[in-house]
Amino acid sequence: MENNSSIYKYGNNIIWSLPCLFQYEMLFGAMQSLLDSLCFNRLNVNVYGSPMSAWSGGRSPIVKGKLEKDLIERVFNYVINIHHGIPTINFSRIDITKDELNNEYENWLLDFFIEHGARFIVSSDILKNYIKEKNPSSTVVASILKPIYRFQGFNIEQEPTIENETIYYNRLLKEYDIVVLRSEYAKNVLAKNPVLIDNISKVEVLINALCINNCPYAPSHYTFHAKFHKTQENINKRYDCYRDKYSYLEQYKSVPALSTVEINTLIKSGVKHLKLQGRGDNIPYIVHLYNLSSQIFNNDGANAIINHRFLYEKFKLELIRFNSLVDINKKWQFQNAFEEIE
Repeated sequence: MENNSSIYKYGNNIIWSLPCLFQYEMLFGAMQSLLDSLCFNRLNVNVYGSPMSAWSGGRSPIVKGKLEKDLIERVFNYVINIHHGIPTINFSRIDITKDELNNEYENWLLDFFIEHGARFIVSSDILKNYIKEKNPSSTVVASILKPIYRFQGFNIEQEPTIENETIYYNRLLKEYDIVVLRSEYAKNVLAKNPVLIDNISKVEVLINALCINNCPYAPSHYTFHAKFHKTQENINKRYDCYRDKYSYLEQYKSVPALSTVEINTLIKSGVKHLKLQGRGDNIPYIVHLYNLSSQIFNNDGANAIINHRFLYEKFKLELIRFNSLVDINKKWQFQNAFEEIE
């Protein structure tokens, strides 16, 4: 019998995008396993990540180099069949050329992902059209990089006025299945005036953005990652970042992360898609799990005790399960995760 009392922070009609593909699958698995144990409905989850490829633009996965078919099949089995997530592939490099659509490896990946029902996050209209030509039923998401490159940075394409950005999103909503908004727009504009967007149920909102508001270095940040994906070579010069110039207190006063009140306002207005970013570099796996789960589950009173205690136990079990299915000791560098639980 299903438990109808709510552990969910925003209810369970939300479709979550979680940064757990090709590096943090067992964190997603631990949350789903916790809900199973407590007899709650599982989360509706799109599990996103970037394979190393010339079309990718997000943070690089733990697996470097070209992916093997057997490895992807094992990962997809864990995500789809065991924990009921939808793999979502971050092919978000913005400057893909028509010639690069002929890349043999990327086309092999694309055909494989289409065959297995994956969704795609893209920034390039050229790639979006190519995917839709191959399979019109594939869900293609307009990446947050599209408005970032257009309205942020030192060489903006268009002035970031409310009118300009609203018109831009409404145009994208006619061309893409889902459109990811800049957090600044969602927080400062949409939460106050949701009627501006023509089809609010098709927008996705990044709720835990930790970059400085309207950071002009954001485009170079993403260009840095895209270049690493394309060349797969170490790049000596790191992108500049305003966060390096701020204290932690100043940083967290200046980020566009949404409050619970703002998120609830957007949900009541019709937003169905929420996204969590995956800034998990150099932090323990279990801390990254708590960071993600705290955005999804209620964390007051007994809920906080249940979540942390049971999530830790589920994480240990899911790490072992994932290792047995995917053979990560040989393929992936997850040794530090095992060390955390010993």
